[in-house]
Amino acid sequence: MRSIMPTIIAMLLVSASGARAQRIIYVNDDAVGTQTGTSWTDSYSDLQDALDDARDVGSCPCEVWIAAGTYKPDRGTGDRLLLFDMISGVGVYGGFAGWETRREQRIPGANEVVLSGDLLDDDDWELEPTSGCCFPSTKNGCEDFTCRDAVVNRWSKCEREWSFICANIAKEICCDLCVPTFCDNSFGLVRALDTDTTAVLEGVTMTRAHARAAPEDIPEDFIGGGPLSGRDSDIEVTGCVVRENIWGGAGFLRGSPSVTDTLFQHNRVGTALAQTLSDLEVSGCRFIENEGVGLDADGDMVVRDCLFVRNASGGLIMEDVASAIGCTFIGNRAISGAGITARGVNTIADCLFLGNRAGNSAAGLDINSGLVINSIFVGNIAQGEDFPSSAGTGGIRGGPGGVTIVNCVLYRNARGVSLTGGGQIVNSIFWANEN
Repeated sequence: MRSIMPTIIAMLLVSASGARAQRIIYVNDDAVGTQTGTSWTDSYSDLQDALDDARDVGSCPCEVWIAAGTYKPDRGTGDRLLLFDMISGVGVYGGFAGWETRREQRIPGANEVVLSGDLLDDDDWELEPTSGCCFPSTKNGCEDFTCRDAVVNRWSKCEREWSFICANIAKEICCDLCVPTFCDNSFGLVRALDTDTTAVLEGVTMTRAHARAAPEDIPEDFIGGGPLSGRDSDIEVTGCVVRENIWGGAGFLRGSPSVTDTLFQHNRVGTALAQTLSDLEVSGCRFIENEGVGLDADGDMVVRDCLFVRNASGGLIMEDVASAIGCTFIGNRAISGAGITARGVNTIADCLFLGNRAGNSAAGLDINSGLVINSIFVGNIAQGEDFPSSAGTGGIRGGPGGVTIVNCVLYRNARGVSLTGGGQIVNSIFWANEN
């Protein structure tokens, strides 16, 4: 035994060395070297060149390391349809200062890598939209369609119905009025098509994509819009920031992706993160002050340890067999289900609902069927100007599928619980709820 131990140790050391020797492609927008991506000195200055290297040259699995700076997908052409395409076997990592030899040397929160759709560097995010035609307040009408007068009244349909033609009218006529300087922004930023779990995006900021007012020549088979999109993708997104994107929401993923420790903030209209048809895992994420819904998914989903604060159209919408575990919902607003709207057979566990407000129906949780356990509801109100105080339920509204409530506390809500389809309430506390 003693004679073979050195051999075993040597083999382990070689194996570990091989794991550390994975090819690295370097990116730095200030690079002045040979632009070969082989070192920090000779970094690529364009992230697209690094992705081409990984895709075309091969020698992957590999990693793309990006130094602090701003990177745009259009290669300087102004093409709004060019995106950064993720690749299986390739991890894309931001947050480097430009000297590191190991990923672990990065400082979280420092050295911001910005993937930007502001192709002309002319965005004014603080500028308020000048017409409601591009920002309808409801799905059934074009609020304040002020652009209609410019075309001899022939777009009156837009006053009655927010339809496909209405969206086109808003795109063609109103874009400059509604969002000056945003109409030339990238239609999307990062896209993952048919990738597996070895496609990794970590430590980048995605901002200023404009997934509306698409170019007229957009191909019929084009996929991708908003800062983060995917189809049949199991991409892993970790430690990113998705902020200040306009229309279409911030991310739309199809497949079985995972999103971890990522901030979605100040995205306008649509949904900060949406998923459909497959499984989604979201953990440790924050959805803060988005003008649409924080998270909307119609496939199976697990949302764990996430924070939803002051989202204008609700915090979380769930379909199918989905769960929210250990999440917090504070100050979200919506017509109904300001904290959570749960339309399938759902489980809500160890969650806090504080100060959410709805126009009617349910402010904290609107759930069709399932289990609510170990959760706290405080100060949630379902009351609007056109609704009497008893019109809605502040805490939990249970739907026709039947809801079981176990070990919950409901305090100072405008109406604690209503169960329209029956159910059970076990070992729970109701205290100082109104009506």
